Amino acid sequence: MIYLDYSATTFTCDEVLDYFIKINKEYNANPNSNHLLGKKAKNIANVTANYFADEVVDLYNMNNVNILDEAIESDTPYNINVVKQVIIYMMIGFIIGAGILFMVFYFDRTIKSAEQIEQKIKLPILGSVEKINKGGKK
Repeated sequence: MIYLDYSATTFTCDEVLDYFIKINKEYNANPNSNHLLGKKAKNIANVTANYFADEVVDLYNMNNVNILDEAIESDTPYNINVVKQVIIYMMIGFIIGAGILFMVFYFDRTIKSAEQIEQKIKLPILGSVEKINKGGKK
């Protein structure tokens, strides 16, 4: 990764920025990943760091330029924890389900009994029709 210092007193060369943007668009990948773009990004990062270290020594007459960390290829997938993801998705599902259940009961305006009709219209009920099931029983 190229560190572009925003508080520096000198501007970054336009050609460097254009090339950085081009490479970033073509090889936008994690250098530690196992797929092909990750391997290419690792190689580009390491070559760029080595070239930059050599050029800084020549340009600024500095001999104490060191590469602190090189990009390495990972043997295992990066940041995958199935148990954690399953628990998170179950919690999200529970919260969404509880929210839907609350909304259904909160906004339910249907009348469930004859007493609710008496409360709503404030008149007595003269009669009601019971629900008859298929067997002929109430």
